Amino acid sequence: MHFFASSAFPDLEEVARELEKIEGKYSPKTTKKHCKMPMELRDNLTVLSKEFDSFGLPSIDMENPLIEILKDVVKCSRDLAQIHRNTLNIIQDKNIQNVVQRNRHKELYDKYDDSLSHIDKLRETCMDMKNNKHSLVKDIKELKQRDRIHQDEMANLKRVNNAKLHSLERKVQALNAEIDRLKELCGEDIVSECTKNELALKLLKKHKVDEGIYKSTIHTLQERNRELRDQMLNLKEDIILARAHKSSAS
Repeated sequence: MHFFASSAFPDLEEVARELEKIEGKYSPKTTKKHCKMPMELRDNLTVLSKEFDSFGLPSIDMENPLIEILKDVVKCSRDLAQIHRNTLNIIQDKNIQNVVQRNRHKELYDKYDDSLSHIDKLRETCMDMKNNKHSLVKDIKELKQRDRIHQDEMANLKRVNNAKLHSLERKVQALNAEIDRLKELCGEDIVSECTKNELALKLLKKHKVDEGIYKSTIHTLQERNRELRDQMLNLKEDIILARAHKSSAS
């Protein structure tokens, strides 16, 4: 009989069959209480006892009667089977935990990849906003410079027009002084009413021409100044929108 030597975990049904055979063969009804055990069976039981002991089970006392030895074998075999079932349950639970852990890790890696993608998009948005900011700053500087140039031009035109007005006033004063001098030299009749009217008409025409040029120049400068103000307002709105977009993205 070599049924114990083939595996560390003997088949329970095979053990039961062998026990029935042994019990029938060595029953107290047919043999003595302490019948002699076959050497091959003793060797197998000795090996089995050591294996039970390695699993923390009680070892088999080979000095006991054969029936007691067989009872111990059956008891240890059942305990060993229970250990085996418990081990299988533990392995199954561990496998389930591993599957859950792998799924959890996959979810975390997916979230990590999504976060990296979101960060890359935010970086691209920040870079675009920085480029827009540099462009807006450059445009603002150019507009400010153009505004200063236009203001300087308006100031120069005002000075020129004021100088022309002062010059006309001086000329009128000089003409009046000349008329007064001629009156004193030749009498009031030398300057007829027609001459006065012609002289006044010429002066009035020249004054209107100069006044038209002045008004046209002022109007042109005002229109250019209005365009500059509109451009400055549009730039300010673009900056406010860019800052709001940056705040919402962060």
